Amino acid sequence: MVKSVLADLLQVYRKLYQQAWPLLQVSAIWLVLALVGQLMSGMGNMMTPESVPPTALPGAIVHVLALLIGWYSAHRYMINPAAGVRLVPAPAVMRFVGVQVLVVALLTLVVLIPLIPLMIAAMPALDAQLSDAELRQATDAATRPYLPLFYIGTIWLFGRLLLVAPMLVRDQTRPMRQSWRKTKGHMIRLFVLQLGVMAPAWVGAELARLLLPVHVLSVLVGLVGVYLTVLAYTQLAEDEYAKLAG
Repeated sequence: MVKSVLADLLQVYRKLYQQAWPLLQVSAIWLVLALVGQLMSGMGNMMTPESVPPTALPGAIVHVLALLIGWYSAHRYMINPAAGVRLVPAPAVMRFVGVQVLVVALLTLVVLIPLIPLMIAAMPALDAQLSDAELRQATDAATRPYLPLFYIGTIWLFGRLLLVAPMLVRDQTRPMRQSWRKTKGHMIRLFVLQLGVMAPAWVGAELARLLLPVHVLSVLVGLVGVYLTVLAYTQLAEDEYAKLAG
């Protein structure tokens, strides 16, 4: 199984390398818009509530929409390389964006529900006269044991819904139900594969942390890492769609 998973992961990155230039052409405008949105929102800065810029909310919306439309565009190119770049979002793109926002909202809700008892238990610390540093330390100490479960649960849920995106681009009905059913029994392999395609985002995040003094460059490096992971995740989803639902 290990060799099979490794071979599948290498195939994902090999296909991305072979399609690097056309994928860049398809994705460039959305990557630029995502960068603009991130800079507008102030994401990547150490902010207090008083220092949040007035452009934070519209910038965050631009950032998320650009990433989602770029994600759709990558799927569309992998299915039909002759489709080209579409700058005006079609109704199919809006459906893709809407369903993916719903998926993320549902996943967030499912993952956060188990943390509610922890938040209730932490209420006495909020009433105590603690400094910001002490409160941060207390919160970190309380949540750290739960982080592995949080990450494992999130990746597992994303794996069960891995096929939603390729099904949406193909305009299939009930993509969440179909993906949940077709990925059953494949989750150990899909879990490991998802860890593998997250590598660019992790590397980008570490490089961005080193480049924090140069803010624009730090944001750009981090965003490129995230977008490479989006493209790798897209290729993985298309490969798995061909195996499990094609």
